[in-house]
Amino acid sequence: MNKDNPNEAILRDATVSVRAVRPMVAYLHALGANVDTLLTEAGIRGDMLADPDARAFHHAVTSLWQRASEACGDPDAFGLHVAEHADLSQFDIIHFVYANSSTVGEGIDRLVRYYRLIHDVSRLEMVDRGPHTMMRHVLPGATVAPRHVAEWVLAVVLRSARHATGRPGLAPLAVHFCHPAPKDISEHERLFRAPLHFGMADNGLLVDPAFLKMPHRTSNPALLNVLVRHAADLLARVPSADSFCDRVRTLIVDELDGGNLSAEYLAERCHMSVRTFSRRLREEGTSYKTLLDEVRSQLAERYLDDDNLAVADVAFLLGFAESSTFHRAFKRWFRVSPSQLRQGMRGGETQRA
Repeated sequence: MNKDNPNEAILRDATVSVRAVRPMVAYLHALGANVDTLLTEAGIRGDMLADPDARAFHHAVTSLWQRASEACGDPDAFGLHVAEHADLSQFDIIHFVYANSSTVGEGIDRLVRYYRLIHDVSRLEMVDRGPHTMMRHVLPGATVAPRHVAEWVLAVVLRSARHATGRPGLAPLAVHFCHPAPKDISEHERLFRAPLHFGMADNGLLVDPAFLKMPHRTSNPALLNVLVRHAADLLARVPSADSFCDRVRTLIVDELDGGNLSAEYLAERCHMSVRTFSRRLREEGTSYKTLLDEVRSQLAERYLDDDNLAVADVAFLLGFAESSTFHRAFKRWFRVSPSQLRQGMRGGETQRA
C-alpha cells in the first residue's frame, strides 16, 4: 500500500497564474499545434487565458506541459524552447517589477518576493553557496518540478537578466537540474552557455557577486515604486498554502548533503526552541523523525532513478554516515533493497511499506 505523500495535498489545491501559461500557448499556436484540444485534455478552459487574474490548477498545468511536449515531438528541450520564444511582457506585473529594478540581484530579490503571483506554493530562493549564490526553484518539501517546467523557469530568469542588462551572452557559473540528463543536451548548452549538472539536489542557477551586481538598462526607479505597490496589493489577494511542515522539509533538504540534521539545529534555524519546534510539528500531525523519513524516502526514490548514481552515493546524498544504516532505513520504507527497487523501477513498479 502506498504512503500518502504529504506534499500531494498541498499541490492538489495549488494554482498557477495564467500569466505563466500564456507563453506556452503562444508557442504552441506558432507551431500550429491543436491548442484547444491540448487545453481541454489538460482540464484548462481556453477562455481563462483572456483574464490576467485567472488561475489554473497546478496539476492541470503540469498535464499541459507533458501533453504539449509530446504533441510537439520535443522531449529533450520543450521547456527551453518555450522560454526562448516567450514574450516576457506576458508575465505582466512580475516581469515589469524585475525589469525596472536597478540590478540583476535586486530584480531576482523581487522575483523571490512576488513569485507567489505566479504559483501559490512554489518558490524562488536565493541560497548562499560559499562565495557564490544559488538561485533555485523549489516546490513543497522534496517534491521535484517536472523537467520541462524546471528548465523553463531557469531559462526565463536567465533570459530576463540578459534582456534587462542588454547582455545576450550573460551566463551563470553553472546550472543545476534535479532530473537526469536528456539524450541530447545541445540546446541546454546553447541557451545557458554554462556547465550543466544533472541529478542534483536543486534546480537552480549558480551565480557570482558580479552577476548579481550587473546593472539593468531598463531600470526606472519612479515607475518601480508604482509597480511594487501594485504587486504588493495583488500578492495580498493570493492565499498562502505554506505550512510549518513544508518549511521544515525544505530545511531538511538543505542540510542532507553534509549538513546538520539535528532537531536542535533546525529549531535554531526556525528561530525557536526545540520544545516549540516539536509542538508546532505535533499541531500539524507529525514529528521531526517522520518528516526526515518522508524527505529521505522521496529523495531516495528520485536518486535511484538516476543510473549514474551508485547506491553508496545515494546514501551519502541522504545524509547517512553508514551504508548499513541507509539499507536498514530503506528496507523499512520500501520493504526491498535499493538495488531491488531500482530494478523494479525499470519494470515500472515501485512499492512502499
